[in-house]
Amino acid sequence: MTNYDILVVGGGPGGYIAAVTAAKYGFSVALIEKEPEQGGGLGGTCLNRGCIPSKTWLDNAETIERVKQASKRGIDAQVVNIDMPAMVKFKDRVVKRLSMGVGALLKSWNVALYNGTAVVHDLDNVVVTSAKDKENEIVLGCKRLILATGSRPATIPIPGADLPQVLTSDDIFNIQTIPPRLTIVGGGVIGVEMARIFSAFGSKVTIVEALPRLAPNLDEEIADALAKSLKSAKIAIKTGVKVEAIDPADGEEVSVVISNNGAEERIPSDVVLMAVGRAPNTDAFSELRLDMNRRFVKVDPNTLQTSHQDVYAIGDITGLSMLAHSASMMGERAAKVAVQSLNGSDSDEFYPFPIDYASIPSVVYGEPSAASVGMSQQAAEEYCAGNSLTLSIGRTIFGGNGRAVASGMGEGFVKILVASGDCQTRILGIHIFGPMASELINEASVLVNGTADVQRAASVVHAHPTFGETLSIALHDALGGSSHQPPKK
Repeated sequence: MTNYDILVVGGGPGGYIAAVTAAKYGFSVALIEKEPEQGGGLGGTCLNRGCIPSKTWLDNAETIERVKQASKRGIDAQVVNIDMPAMVKFKDRVVKRLSMGVGALLKSWNVALYNGTAVVHDLDNVVVTSAKDKENEIVLGCKRLILATGSRPATIPIPGADLPQVLTSDDIFNIQTIPPRLTIVGGGVIGVEMARIFSAFGSKVTIVEALPRLAPNLDEEIADALAKSLKSAKIAIKTGVKVEAIDPADGEEVSVVISNNGAEERIPSDVVLMAVGRAPNTDAFSELRLDMNRRFVKVDPNTLQTSHQDVYAIGDITGLSMLAHSASMMGERAAKVAVQSLNGSDSDEFYPFPIDYASIPSVVYGEPSAASVGMSQQAAEEYCAGNSLTLSIGRTIFGGNGRAVASGMGEGFVKILVASGDCQTRILGIHIFGPMASELINEASVLVNGTADVQRAASVVHAHPTFGETLSIALHDALGGSSHQPPKK
Protein backbone atom coordinates (compact mmCIF):
# COMPACT_ATOMS: atom_id res chain seq x y z
CA MET A 1 0.00 0.00 0.00
CA THR A 2 1.19 3.49 -0.86
CA ASN A 3 0.32 6.32 1.53
CA TYR A 4 -0.15 10.02 0.82
CA ASP A 5 -0.92 13.05 2.90
CA ILE A 6 -3.89 13.98 0.73
CA LEU A 7 -5.78 11.76 -1.71
CA VAL A 8 -8.27 13.20 -4.19
CA VAL A 9 -10.88 10.97 -5.84
CA GLY A 10 -11.97 12.52 -9.13
CA GLY A 11 -9.98 14.55 -11.66
CA GLY A 12 -12.59 17.07 -12.78
CA PRO A 13 -12.38 20.87 -12.39
CA GLY A 14 -12.75 20.51 -8.63
CA GLY A 15 -10.52 17.50 -8.10
CA TYR A 16 -7.46 18.55 -10.04
CA ILE A 17 -7.54 22.05 -8.56
CA ALA A 18 -7.74 20.53 -5.09
CA ALA A 19 -4.77 18.28 -5.84
CA VAL A 20 -2.61 21.10 -7.21
CA THR A 21 -3.55 23.44 -4.35
CA ALA A 22 -2.52 20.87 -1.75
CA ALA A 23 0.71 20.07 -3.59
CA LYS A 24 1.66 23.76 -3.64
CA TYR A 25 2.15 23.57 0.13
CA GLY A 26 4.59 20.69 -0.09
CA PHE A 27 2.36 17.77 0.85
CA SER A 28 2.37 14.41 -0.91
CA VAL A 29 -0.74 14.26 -3.06
CA ALA A 30 -2.32 11.65 -5.30
CA LEU A 31 -5.31 11.88 -7.60
CA ILE A 32 -7.49 9.04 -8.90
CA GLU A 33 -9.41 9.47 -12.16
CA LYS A 34 -11.29 6.91 -14.20
CA GLU A 35 -9.95 6.04 -17.62
CA PRO A 36 -11.88 7.06 -20.74
CA GLU A 37 -12.96 3.43 -21.13
CA GLN A 38 -14.63 3.75 -17.71
CA GLY A 39 -16.36 7.01 -18.61
CA GLY A 40 -13.64 9.18 -17.13
CA GLY A 41 -10.77 11.37 -18.27
CA LEU A 42 -8.81 14.22 -16.72
CA GLY A 43 -10.95 17.32 -16.63
CA GLY A 44 -14.04 15.33 -15.73
CA THR A 45 -17.46 15.68 -17.31
CA CYS A 46 -16.92 19.39 -17.98
CA LEU A 47 -13.92 18.89 -20.21
CA ASN A 48 -14.76 15.53 -21.76
CA ARG A 49 -18.55 15.42 -22.12
CA GLY A 50 -19.93 18.79 -21.07
CA CYS A 51 -18.73 22.39 -21.02
CA ILE A 52 -15.90 22.14 -23.52
CA PRO A 53 -17.54 19.92 -26.18
CA SER A 54 -20.73 21.98 -26.04
CA LYS A 55 -18.85 25.27 -26.38
CA THR A 56 -16.87 23.84 -29.29
CA TRP A 57 -20.09 22.99 -31.09
CA LEU A 58 -21.81 26.21 -30.05
CA ASP A 59 -19.00 28.10 -31.72
CA ASN A 60 -19.62 25.99 -34.84
CA ALA A 61 -23.32 26.83 -34.62
CA GLU A 62 -22.60 30.54 -34.26
CA THR A 63 -20.23 30.41 -37.22
CA ILE A 64 -22.99 28.84 -39.32
CA GLU A 65 -25.46 31.55 -38.28
CA ARG A 66 -22.96 34.31 -39.07
CA VAL A 67 -22.38 32.86 -42.52
CA LYS A 68 -26.13 32.76 -43.13
CA GLN A 69 -26.42 36.40 -42.11
CA ALA A 70 -23.30 37.52 -43.98
CA SER A 71 -25.18 38.76 -47.05
CA LYS A 72 -26.83 41.45 -44.89
CA ARG A 73 -23.34 42.81 -44.22
CA GLY A 74 -22.37 42.90 -47.87
CA ILE A 75 -20.54 39.57 -47.87
CA ASP A 76 -21.35 37.01 -50.54
CA ALA A 77 -21.22 33.88 -48.36
CA GLN A 78 -20.87 30.38 -49.67
CA VAL A 79 -23.38 27.60 -49.01
CA VAL A 80 -22.77 25.93 -45.65
CA ASN A 81 -21.95 22.22 -45.75
CA ILE A 82 -21.76 20.42 -42.42
CA ASP A 83 -19.43 17.43 -41.95
CA MET A 84 -20.58 15.91 -38.65
CA PRO A 85 -17.77 13.33 -38.33
CA ALA A 86 -15.25 16.15 -38.88
CA MET A 87 -16.95 18.19 -36.15
CA VAL A 88 -16.67 15.24 -33.76
CA LYS A 89 -12.97 14.85 -34.59
CA PHE A 90 -12.33 18.56 -34.04
CA LYS A 91 -14.13 18.38 -30.70
CA ASP A 92 -12.02 15.37 -29.75
CA ARG A 93 -8.81 17.27 -30.58
CA VAL A 94 -9.89 20.17 -28.37
CA VAL A 95 -10.73 17.81 -25.51
CA LYS A 96 -7.47 15.87 -25.87
CA ARG A 97 -5.38 19.03 -25.88
CA LEU A 98 -6.98 20.40 -22.73
CA SER A 99 -6.97 17.04 -20.94
CA MET A 100 -3.26 16.65 -21.69
CA GLY A 101 -2.80 20.14 -20.26
CA VAL A 102 -4.40 19.04 -16.99
CA GLY A 103 -2.08 16.02 -16.91
CA ALA A 104 0.95 18.23 -17.46
CA LEU A 105 -0.20 20.57 -14.69
CA LEU A 106 -0.52 17.70 -12.23
CA LYS A 107 2.90 16.38 -13.21
CA SER A 108 4.50 19.80 -12.78
CA TRP A 109 3.34 19.84 -9.15
CA ASN A 110 4.41 16.21 -8.54
CA VAL A 111 0.86 14.98 -8.05
CA ALA A 112 0.76 11.19 -8.44
CA LEU A 113 -1.92 10.14 -10.92
CA TYR A 114 -3.72 6.79 -10.72
CA ASN A 115 -6.00 5.82 -13.60
CA GLY A 116 -8.90 3.63 -12.64
CA THR A 117 -12.09 3.26 -10.66
CA ALA A 118 -11.82 3.94 -6.92
CA VAL A 119 -13.63 2.22 -4.09
CA VAL A 120 -13.14 3.84 -0.69
CA HIS A 121 -13.42 1.34 2.15
CA ASP A 122 -11.74 3.71 4.61
CA LEU A 123 -8.84 6.18 4.52
CA ASP A 124 -6.35 3.31 4.83
CA ASN A 125 -7.94 1.21 2.13
CA VAL A 126 -8.76 2.98 -1.14
CA VAL A 127 -8.73 0.43 -3.96
CA VAL A 128 -8.05 1.49 -7.55
CA THR A 129 -8.95 -0.85 -10.43
CA SER A 130 -7.74 -0.10 -13.94
CA ALA A 131 -9.84 -1.01 -16.98
CA LYS A 132 -6.63 -2.15 -18.67
CA ASP A 133 -5.43 -4.34 -15.80
CA LYS A 134 -8.37 -5.51 -13.72
CA GLU A 135 -6.39 -8.30 -12.08
CA ASN A 136 -3.88 -6.01 -10.33
CA GLU A 137 -5.61 -3.70 -7.89
CA ILE A 138 -3.72 -0.83 -6.28
CA VAL A 139 -4.36 0.00 -2.63
CA LEU A 140 -3.76 3.55 -1.40
CA GLY A 141 -3.97 5.20 1.99
CA CYS A 142 -4.12 8.82 3.10
CA LYS A 143 -4.38 11.18 6.04
CA ARG A 144 -6.98 13.41 4.37
CA LEU A 145 -9.44 12.49 1.62
CA ILE A 146 -11.11 14.88 -0.81
CA LEU A 147 -14.09 13.45 -2.71
CA ALA A 148 -14.70 15.01 -6.13
CA THR A 149 -16.58 12.28 -7.96
CA GLY A 150 -18.96 14.57 -9.84
CA SER A 151 -22.28 13.58 -11.37
CA ARG A 152 -23.85 11.70 -14.26
CA PRO A 153 -26.82 12.41 -16.54
CA ALA A 154 -30.12 11.74 -14.81
CA THR A 155 -32.97 9.91 -16.49
CA ILE A 156 -36.70 9.62 -15.93
CA PRO A 157 -38.29 6.18 -15.38
CA ILE A 158 -40.60 5.99 -18.39
CA PRO A 159 -41.24 3.29 -20.98
CA GLY A 160 -38.78 3.56 -23.85
CA ALA A 161 -36.09 5.48 -21.98
CA ASP A 162 -33.63 2.70 -22.87
CA LEU A 163 -34.28 2.75 -26.62
CA PRO A 164 -31.17 3.22 -28.78
CA GLN A 165 -32.58 6.48 -30.17
CA VAL A 166 -32.55 7.98 -26.66
CA LEU A 167 -29.25 9.65 -25.84
CA THR A 168 -27.81 11.56 -22.88
CA SER A 169 -25.29 14.38 -22.95
CA ASP A 170 -22.62 11.69 -22.48
CA ASP A 171 -23.63 10.14 -25.81
CA ILE A 172 -24.66 12.93 -28.13
CA PHE A 173 -21.21 14.47 -28.54
CA ASN A 174 -20.16 11.41 -30.52
CA ILE A 175 -23.16 11.41 -32.87
CA GLN A 176 -22.08 10.92 -36.47
CA THR A 177 -25.16 12.21 -38.33
CA ILE A 178 -27.41 15.20 -37.84
CA PRO A 179 -30.87 13.99 -36.79
CA PRO A 180 -33.63 15.47 -38.99
CA ARG A 181 -35.88 15.69 -35.91
CA LEU A 182 -34.46 16.06 -32.40
CA THR A 183 -36.67 16.15 -29.31
CA ILE A 184 -35.01 17.36 -26.14
CA VAL A 185 -36.55 16.31 -22.82
CA GLY A 186 -35.66 19.06 -20.38
CA GLY A 187 -35.47 22.83 -20.81
CA GLY A 188 -32.57 23.61 -18.52
CA VAL A 189 -29.09 24.76 -19.48
CA ILE A 190 -28.10 21.54 -21.28
CA GLY A 191 -31.36 21.32 -23.18
CA VAL A 192 -31.31 24.92 -24.33
CA GLU A 193 -27.67 24.84 -25.45
CA MET A 194 -28.12 21.61 -27.38
CA ALA A 195 -31.25 23.04 -29.00
CA ARG A 196 -29.21 26.01 -30.24
CA ILE A 197 -26.51 23.71 -31.59
CA PHE A 198 -28.65 21.24 -33.49
CA SER A 199 -31.07 23.85 -34.78
CA ALA A 200 -28.11 25.63 -36.40
CA PHE A 201 -26.87 22.28 -37.74
CA GLY A 202 -30.22 21.78 -39.49
CA SER A 203 -32.31 19.65 -37.13
CA LYS A 204 -35.95 20.38 -36.46
CA VAL A 205 -35.76 20.77 -32.67
CA THR A 206 -38.49 20.50 -30.06
CA ILE A 207 -37.93 21.14 -26.33
CA VAL A 208 -40.36 19.64 -23.83
CA GLU A 209 -40.20 20.89 -20.24
CA ALA A 210 -42.32 19.82 -17.27
CA LEU A 211 -42.16 23.20 -15.52
CA PRO A 212 -44.13 26.25 -16.67
CA ARG A 213 -41.11 27.92 -18.27
CA LEU A 214 -37.66 27.24 -19.65
CA ALA A 215 -34.51 27.77 -17.61
CA PRO A 216 -36.42 27.98 -14.31
CA ASN A 217 -33.28 28.88 -12.36
CA LEU A 218 -32.88 32.13 -14.29
CA ASP A 219 -34.53 35.46 -13.56
CA GLU A 220 -38.02 35.22 -15.09
CA GLU A 221 -37.54 38.14 -17.49
CA ILE A 222 -34.28 36.65 -18.75
CA ALA A 223 -35.88 33.22 -19.15
CA ASP A 224 -38.77 34.72 -21.12
CA ALA A 225 -36.36 36.56 -23.42
CA LEU A 226 -34.42 33.33 -23.94
CA ALA A 227 -37.59 31.44 -24.88
CA LYS A 228 -38.59 34.16 -27.34
CA SER A 229 -35.14 34.03 -28.95
CA LEU A 230 -35.32 30.23 -29.31
CA LYS A 231 -38.75 30.45 -30.90
CA SER A 232 -37.46 33.01 -33.40
CA ALA A 233 -34.84 30.41 -34.36
CA LYS A 234 -37.70 28.02 -35.21
CA ILE A 235 -37.17 25.88 -32.11
CA ALA A 236 -40.49 24.50 -30.83
CA ILE A 237 -41.05 24.79 -27.09
CA LYS A 238 -43.64 22.93 -25.05
CA THR A 239 -43.71 23.78 -21.34
CA GLY A 240 -45.89 22.50 -18.51
CA VAL A 241 -46.08 19.05 -20.10
CA LYS A 242 -45.29 15.57 -18.84
CA VAL A 243 -43.37 12.99 -20.85
CA GLU A 244 -45.28 9.73 -20.51
CA ALA A 245 -43.27 7.42 -22.75
CA ILE A 246 -41.02 7.07 -25.77
CA ASP A 247 -42.61 4.64 -28.19
CA PRO A 248 -40.99 2.85 -31.12
CA ALA A 249 -42.48 3.78 -34.48
CA ASP A 250 -41.82 2.88 -38.11
CA GLY A 251 -38.19 2.27 -39.06
CA GLU A 252 -35.73 4.20 -36.92
CA GLU A 253 -38.35 6.69 -35.76
CA VAL A 254 -39.69 7.02 -32.22
CA SER A 255 -42.52 9.08 -30.76
CA VAL A 256 -42.21 11.13 -27.59
CA VAL A 257 -45.58 10.88 -25.86
CA ILE A 258 -46.46 13.94 -23.80
CA SER A 259 -49.57 14.93 -21.86
CA ASN A 260 -50.94 18.32 -20.90
CA ASN A 261 -53.97 18.36 -18.62
CA GLY A 262 -54.99 14.95 -19.88
CA ALA A 263 -54.55 15.74 -23.57
CA GLU A 264 -52.02 13.45 -25.26
CA GLU A 265 -49.65 14.45 -28.05
CA ARG A 266 -47.05 12.41 -29.94
CA ILE A 267 -43.87 14.06 -31.25
CA PRO A 268 -42.21 12.10 -34.08
CA SER A 269 -38.44 12.06 -33.47
CA ASP A 270 -35.31 10.55 -34.95
CA VAL A 271 -33.26 11.16 -31.80
CA VAL A 272 -34.34 12.01 -28.26
CA LEU A 273 -31.91 13.79 -25.93
CA MET A 274 -32.56 13.19 -22.24
CA ALA A 275 -31.51 16.43 -20.50
CA VAL A 276 -33.36 16.27 -17.19
CA GLY A 277 -30.52 17.19 -14.87
CA ARG A 278 -27.68 15.30 -13.22
CA ALA A 279 -27.37 12.79 -10.38
CA PRO A 280 -24.41 12.75 -7.94
CA ASN A 281 -21.87 9.90 -8.12
CA THR A 282 -21.65 8.58 -4.57
CA ASP A 283 -21.21 4.83 -5.04
CA ALA A 284 -17.40 4.96 -4.73
CA PHE A 285 -17.51 6.01 -1.08
CA SER A 286 -20.81 4.56 0.17
CA GLU A 287 -18.96 2.48 2.80
CA LEU A 288 -17.89 5.67 4.58
CA ARG A 289 -21.54 6.22 5.57
CA LEU A 290 -21.26 9.99 5.46
CA ASP A 291 -24.19 12.15 6.50
CA MET A 292 -26.31 12.97 3.46
CA ASN A 293 -28.71 15.72 2.45
CA ARG A 294 -31.10 13.63 0.35
CA ARG A 295 -28.92 12.40 -2.55
CA PHE A 296 -26.04 14.78 -1.79
CA VAL A 297 -23.15 14.68 0.66
CA LYS A 298 -23.74 16.99 3.59
CA VAL A 299 -20.84 19.39 4.11
CA ASP A 300 -19.96 22.56 5.92
CA PRO A 301 -20.49 25.09 3.10
CA ASN A 302 -17.37 27.04 4.02
CA THR A 303 -14.84 24.30 4.83
CA LEU A 304 -16.41 21.50 2.72
CA GLN A 305 -15.82 19.12 5.62
CA THR A 306 -18.14 16.10 5.79
CA SER A 307 -19.40 14.26 8.87
CA HIS A 308 -16.03 12.47 8.85
CA GLN A 309 -13.48 14.98 10.16
CA ASP A 310 -10.77 13.90 7.72
CA VAL A 311 -12.98 13.69 4.62
CA TYR A 312 -14.03 16.60 2.41
CA ALA A 313 -16.51 16.67 -0.46
CA ILE A 314 -16.66 19.19 -3.30
CA GLY A 315 -18.51 19.95 -6.50
CA ASP A 316 -21.65 18.27 -7.79
CA ILE A 317 -21.84 15.65 -5.03
CA THR A 318 -22.55 18.41 -2.46
CA GLY A 319 -25.51 19.88 -4.34
CA LEU A 320 -24.42 23.37 -3.25
CA SER A 321 -23.74 24.52 -6.80
CA MET A 322 -23.46 22.11 -9.73
CA LEU A 323 -21.16 24.21 -11.89
CA ALA A 324 -17.58 23.59 -12.99
CA HIS A 325 -16.30 26.91 -11.67
CA SER A 326 -18.03 26.27 -8.34
CA ALA A 327 -16.24 22.94 -8.10
CA SER A 328 -12.86 24.60 -8.70
CA MET A 329 -13.54 27.13 -5.96
CA MET A 330 -14.62 24.38 -3.56
CA GLY A 331 -11.60 22.29 -4.50
CA GLU A 332 -9.20 25.08 -3.61
CA ARG A 333 -10.98 25.72 -0.31
CA ALA A 334 -11.13 22.06 0.73
CA ALA A 335 -7.44 21.62 -0.03
CA LYS A 336 -6.51 24.65 2.05
CA VAL A 337 -8.61 23.45 4.98
CA ALA A 338 -7.02 19.99 4.72
CA VAL A 339 -3.55 21.52 4.61
CA GLN A 340 -4.32 23.56 7.71
CA SER A 341 -5.51 20.51 9.60
CA LEU A 342 -2.33 18.63 8.68
CA ASN A 343 -0.30 21.58 9.92
CA GLY A 344 -2.25 21.56 13.18
CA SER A 345 -3.38 25.13 12.64
CA ASP A 346 -6.80 26.63 13.38
CA SER A 347 -5.99 29.91 11.68
CA ASP A 348 -8.05 31.07 8.72
CA GLU A 349 -5.08 32.77 7.04
CA PHE A 350 -5.44 30.49 3.99
CA TYR A 351 -9.09 31.39 3.48
CA PRO A 352 -9.93 34.76 5.09
CA PHE A 353 -13.29 35.08 3.29
CA PRO A 354 -16.31 32.77 3.47
CA ILE A 355 -17.51 31.26 0.21
CA ASP A 356 -20.17 33.52 -1.27
CA TYR A 357 -22.38 31.12 -3.20
CA ALA A 358 -24.73 33.98 -4.14
CA SER A 359 -22.03 35.62 -6.25
CA ILE A 360 -21.32 32.53 -8.34
CA PRO A 361 -22.40 33.33 -11.91
CA SER A 362 -24.44 31.03 -14.11
CA VAL A 363 -24.54 31.10 -17.91
CA VAL A 364 -26.69 29.64 -20.66
CA TYR A 365 -24.39 29.82 -23.68
CA GLY A 366 -25.45 30.53 -27.23
CA GLU A 367 -26.06 33.62 -29.31
CA PRO A 368 -27.52 35.55 -27.65
CA SER A 369 -26.52 34.09 -24.29
CA ALA A 370 -28.05 34.52 -20.85
CA ALA A 371 -26.07 35.09 -17.67
CA SER A 372 -27.03 35.88 -14.10
CA VAL A 373 -25.40 36.49 -10.75
CA GLY A 374 -27.03 37.29 -7.43
CA MET A 375 -30.74 37.60 -6.73
CA SER A 376 -33.52 37.40 -9.29
CA GLN A 377 -35.85 40.38 -9.49
CA GLN A 378 -38.54 38.52 -7.55
CA ALA A 379 -36.07 37.56 -4.80
CA ALA A 380 -34.73 41.12 -4.67
CA GLU A 381 -38.24 42.55 -4.32
CA GLU A 382 -38.96 40.19 -1.43
CA TYR A 383 -35.60 40.94 0.20
CA CYS A 384 -36.07 44.71 0.03
CA ALA A 385 -39.66 44.52 1.29
CA GLY A 386 -38.55 42.43 4.27
CA ASN A 387 -35.66 44.74 5.15
CA SER A 388 -37.26 48.17 4.57
CA LEU A 389 -34.99 48.85 1.59
CA THR A 390 -35.74 50.55 -1.70
CA LEU A 391 -35.15 48.56 -4.87
CA SER A 392 -33.99 50.40 -7.98
CA ILE A 393 -33.79 48.61 -11.33
CA GLY A 394 -31.33 49.84 -13.91
CA ARG A 395 -31.71 48.79 -17.52
CA THR A 396 -30.18 49.24 -20.90
CA ILE A 397 -30.60 47.49 -24.23
CA PHE A 398 -27.93 46.16 -26.57
CA GLY A 399 -29.87 47.83 -29.38
CA GLY A 400 -28.40 51.12 -28.14
CA ASN A 401 -24.85 49.82 -27.79
CA GLY A 402 -22.52 50.83 -30.64
CA ARG A 403 -20.41 47.69 -30.60
CA ALA A 404 -23.46 45.41 -30.52
CA VAL A 405 -25.22 47.15 -33.39
CA ALA A 406 -22.03 47.26 -35.48
CA SER A 407 -21.62 43.53 -34.89
CA GLY A 408 -25.20 42.75 -35.83
CA MET A 409 -25.92 41.60 -32.25
CA GLY A 410 -28.40 44.16 -31.01
CA GLU A 411 -30.79 41.71 -29.34
CA GLY A 412 -30.98 41.72 -25.57
CA PHE A 413 -30.64 43.83 -22.44
CA VAL A 414 -28.89 44.26 -19.09
CA LYS A 415 -30.76 44.55 -15.80
CA ILE A 416 -29.12 45.60 -12.52
CA LEU A 417 -30.91 45.37 -9.16
CA VAL A 418 -29.77 47.90 -6.55
CA ALA A 419 -31.01 48.13 -2.95
CA SER A 420 -30.63 51.33 -0.94
CA GLY A 421 -31.39 52.32 2.65
CA ASP A 422 -29.74 52.41 6.07
CA CYS A 423 -27.02 54.67 4.63
CA GLN A 424 -25.88 51.95 2.25
CA THR A 425 -26.32 50.97 -1.37
CA ARG A 426 -25.82 47.42 -2.54
CA ILE A 427 -26.07 45.56 -5.84
CA LEU A 428 -28.28 42.52 -5.31
CA GLY A 429 -28.23 41.00 -8.76
CA ILE A 430 -27.19 41.49 -12.37
CA HIS A 431 -28.88 39.76 -15.30
CA ILE A 432 -27.72 39.88 -18.91
CA PHE A 433 -29.31 38.59 -22.08
CA GLY A 434 -27.35 39.40 -25.18
CA PRO A 435 -23.96 39.21 -26.90
CA MET A 436 -20.94 38.33 -24.78
CA ALA A 437 -23.09 37.83 -21.68
CA SER A 438 -20.83 34.95 -20.64
CA GLU A 439 -17.87 37.36 -20.52
CA LEU A 440 -19.68 40.38 -19.08
CA ILE A 441 -20.98 38.34 -16.16
CA ASN A 442 -17.47 38.12 -14.71
CA GLU A 443 -17.34 41.88 -14.11
CA ALA A 444 -20.90 41.62 -12.81
CA SER A 445 -19.82 38.98 -10.28
CA VAL A 446 -17.25 41.36 -8.81
CA LEU A 447 -19.97 43.98 -8.38
CA VAL A 448 -22.41 41.57 -6.71
CA ASN A 449 -20.04 39.95 -4.21
CA GLY A 450 -20.62 42.77 -1.74
CA THR A 451 -17.21 44.42 -1.77
CA ALA A 452 -17.86 47.04 -4.45
CA ASP A 453 -18.87 50.60 -3.59
CA VAL A 454 -21.79 51.19 -5.93
CA GLN A 455 -21.10 54.88 -6.59
CA ARG A 456 -17.44 54.15 -7.23
CA ALA A 457 -18.33 51.24 -9.51
CA ALA A 458 -20.55 53.56 -11.54
CA SER A 459 -17.63 55.95 -11.99
CA VAL A 460 -15.42 53.33 -13.66
CA VAL A 461 -14.76 54.29 -17.28
CA HIS A 462 -15.34 51.57 -19.87
CA ALA A 463 -13.65 51.54 -23.26
CA HIS A 464 -15.78 52.57 -26.24
CA PRO A 465 -17.14 50.90 -28.26
CA THR A 466 -17.47 47.74 -26.17
CA PHE A 467 -20.25 45.44 -25.06
CA GLY A 468 -19.18 46.13 -21.46
CA GLU A 469 -20.45 49.71 -21.60
CA THR A 470 -23.92 48.29 -21.05
CA LEU A 471 -23.03 47.47 -17.42
CA SER A 472 -21.97 51.04 -16.73
CA ILE A 473 -25.07 52.49 -18.38
CA ALA A 474 -27.44 50.15 -16.52
CA LEU A 475 -25.74 50.96 -13.22
CA HIS A 476 -26.11 54.69 -13.83
CA ASP A 477 -29.73 54.06 -14.75
CA ALA A 478 -30.32 52.35 -11.40
CA LEU A 479 -28.72 55.25 -9.54
CA GLY A 480 -30.90 57.94 -11.06
CA GLY A 481 -30.49 57.91 -14.81
CA SER A 482 -27.86 57.58 -17.50
CA SER A 483 -26.83 60.34 -19.90
CA HIS A 484 -26.77 57.70 -22.62
CA GLN A 485 -30.50 57.03 -22.34
CA PRO A 486 -33.80 58.96 -22.33
CA PRO A 487 -35.16 59.91 -18.90
CA LYS A 488 -36.75 57.13 -16.88
CA LYS A 489 -40.55 57.09 -16.95
